[in-house]
Amino acid sequence: MTLYNILSKVPRVAGDLASECSAGVPACIQKGNPLLWKNLLFISVKDLVARKGRLLLTMMGITVGVTCLLFLLSLTTAIKKKVLTEVLGTIPETELDVMPLEVEWGAIRFQKADTPTLDDEEIERIKKSIPGIKKLYGIESLDIPAEIEGTFKVEVPLLKKDVPIRGFATDCGVSGIPRELFLDALKRPEEYVFMGEKGPVPIVLSSHLVEMYNMHFAKAMGMPKVSGTWIKQQEFDLTIGESGVIETRGARMVMGPFKCKVVGVSRRAPIWSISVPPPYVGYWRKLYYGEEKERTYQKVVIYAESVNLVENMEAKLKKMGFEVVTNQETISKINTASTIINALVVVLGLIILLISAASIINILTMSVYEEATDIAILRAVGARKSHVRGIYLLKAGFIGLLGALDGLVIGLIAIGITNNLAEKYLQNLPYRPDTFFLPSVSLAVGCFLVGLVFSLVAGVIPANIAASLNPSKVLREG
Repeated sequence: MTLYNILSKVPRVAGDLASECSAGVPACIQKGNPLLWKNLLFISVKDLVARKGRLLLTMMGITVGVTCLLFLLSLTTAIKKKVLTEVLGTIPETELDVMPLEVEWGAIRFQKADTPTLDDEEIERIKKSIPGIKKLYGIESLDIPAEIEGTFKVEVPLLKKDVPIRGFATDCGVSGIPRELFLDALKRPEEYVFMGEKGPVPIVLSSHLVEMYNMHFAKAMGMPKVSGTWIKQQEFDLTIGESGVIETRGARMVMGPFKCKVVGVSRRAPIWSISVPPPYVGYWRKLYYGEEKERTYQKVVIYAESVNLVENMEAKLKKMGFEVVTNQETISKINTASTIINALVVVLGLIILLISAASIINILTMSVYEEATDIAILRAVGARKSHVRGIYLLKAGFIGLLGALDGLVIGLIAIGITNNLAEKYLQNLPYRPDTFFLPSVSLAVGCFLVGLVFSLVAGVIPANIAASLNPSKVLREG
């Protein structure tokens, strides 16, 4: 069906096409006709419907592009929310980690001889020399070989008791960290206190350590995987002065086993050790060495009164001879990585849409040359260049409209199916988000508009080509 035949079926204000043609300008495309653009839309849609195969081919690219944009941006939004709220949300921007300065020699790291040791005297010097400190915590290290041993237990409702399923033993470090760092992880903060020999030693574990255990160690050793909730209140034995990795025959003594109970799991806990109330570290060191030992710290955590003070405090601490790590750099790197990933996703979607736009340009341009005679007839009977241009822009817009709508529907279906599969088969994924996709109305509208705009922009070239055709030349050359 040609454009001219379609035009003959357009509802018009008055008159017959033949009489209008003899008069010069059909009423349906007269300038003052209030139904002008409605009639042009009718012409565009009718012509596209008459070529269904071509319509589906041109829609396909826009559909794929919008689907990819919605799917990937929903995925990265969910991941970004997980990282920002649950990982970065636990990292204060005002925190500085201060450690003795170390140097590397091959694979070995060691403390320089002239580097100040982090002890109580040095901490007092830091407090006096660095203004703007809001809080300061020292993280003590036991610096004595230690080993934990225990048995995994699961609750059996029928027996109404916990049943042991597998034993374990491993070396570990021991750190003394104030409970103020773990208040978010403790159900009963009063449990994280020094109890001496009266009860089990309260322990806080790193949630990163739990996730690493589930992903690697449990699978390799045939051990059961655990959740942060389940592992709380689990008990095990701690033996100090004993190790399955390093030689301990020359050790002064073996202490324990001490009964321990996990009271919290926190992202603030060191990943390389178990965390206990600081008095335990001094208590065990005194028992082991038989005398009071000067307290030393593996690092000191400082909280600045303001984010604006962090950079200046970092510079002063480095000048004092310490190694300083700030969370601002970590947060900046994670945010930058997140932005880059989002940008790559957008670029991928835009590349697909650009390829689709090129396809629309190619197919509509072919359509212009195929319908050159019909366009010339329309121009000969009074259609303006803007009318012809409008027909092809409306074609491109209609392709983009249908393609973008299809992309949204397919994208949402793909998101639903993928999310269900991920929740079923990726239950033990580290840092697993509550949902793997976060589509939103604003995101869907944005993807739809991007698909529509790309189609309209792609329609500009064939529309201009159609409008610039010379009617007399086309009709003369047949």
